[in-house]
Amino acid sequence: MKNRKLAAIFLFVLLGIGIISGCKSTDNTETATSSAIFTAASSGVGTKVKQTLSNGLIIDADISIPKEINTKAVPISKVTAVQFSKEKALKILLQNTKVKTHQSQYDGATRGGNKTPIEIYTAENGSTINLDAGMGRISLDSPLADQISFAYFDSENSLAGKSNQSAYKKKNLSFMSAQQAVKKARDILTQLGIPSLSQPKIVALDHETLQKQEVDPQKYKIKPTDKLKKKGIWTTDDECYAISFRQTVNGIPVGDDWLFNDSNPPKIKMLLNKKGIVMLDVASYQLTDDKTETKPVVTVSQALKSFTKTYNSVHLSSSVLLNNISLCYELELTNSNSDTYIFSPVWVFSMINKSNDKSGDFTTKAYVDAVTGKIIHT
Repeated sequence: MKNRKLAAIFLFVLLGIGIISGCKSTDNTETATSSAIFTAASSGVGTKVKQTLSNGLIIDADISIPKEINTKAVPISKVTAVQFSKEKALKILLQNTKVKTHQSQYDGATRGGNKTPIEIYTAENGSTINLDAGMGRISLDSPLADQISFAYFDSENSLAGKSNQSAYKKKNLSFMSAQQAVKKARDILTQLGIPSLSQPKIVALDHETLQKQEVDPQKYKIKPTDKLKKKGIWTTDDECYAISFRQTVNGIPVGDDWLFNDSNPPKIKMLLNKKGIVMLDVASYQLTDDKTETKPVVTVSQALKSFTKTYNSVHLSSSVLLNNISLCYELELTNSNSDTYIFSPVWVFSMINKSNDKSGDFTTKAYVDAVTGKIIHT
């Protein structure tokens, strides 16, 4: 994992992109993409583009644009963090378990300095719940979730290694079908006040595969005093569905990337078993009553010009494939003294970086402001 991170950092250093967290800096340069070949669908909207840059970067990308979106008038909506009831959240998350301890920490704050405490609860079953009502954040962690984190890795940023989703082949588990699990998850999130959910990604974590995939937590402990141990024996009681959603607004999915300063992107992840919620990690936003603006976005071709201008001169130490270009929203704070954000349209360029060592392939992304057509420095 360390090698993958170093490679990603090296790539962006080569690009000359400043690592200034959350700063929306842009590049005014343009370049021609005359060699790019677009494949158009019957509707006339490009669905595929192919091109090879002079440095060997291969573009063979699907283009994802929500069908219902008029790219000449994309809504730019103002949003705020979802305000949820702490009492209702505790009732849903704790179910029949009693609270053992409770403390308030005044680390949570909306923009503008309005302090709101983070409420931290520990339950008799060992679960921990964090409620940050001011920032629309809810999390639940449990001993089983900690153990699963060393047997199921849903991204290359996981503590113990790159994603191993493909190892989990089963579609359904014995206690509930995947379809039933999605419905239950949606019901829970609706009760919590989470709006506008996309189609989920769902993975069935069966006990046999959990058993095979588990790694030794001691290899990845953060502190020498950490006493995490392998679960060792997994049973059907431990089986879960890993379910993740994205928010959708105006028919456009909202990304979960950290692009802009002071903007905690929306995320919705859940582990669900026959007893209920094993893990929950949510940050969610809702539309304000402000009037929604509309703005045209640059075409894929124009966005690609900005991308190729930046990447064409980069020396690549290994092969890179750009395999997807998609239009989505990313969360951006309106100003530093406000708790109001906007969902800003962005073209996202997803790339697969081939590793030259045993660490395995990894994914990186580049971003183009869909309104200005300029590279966003991250």
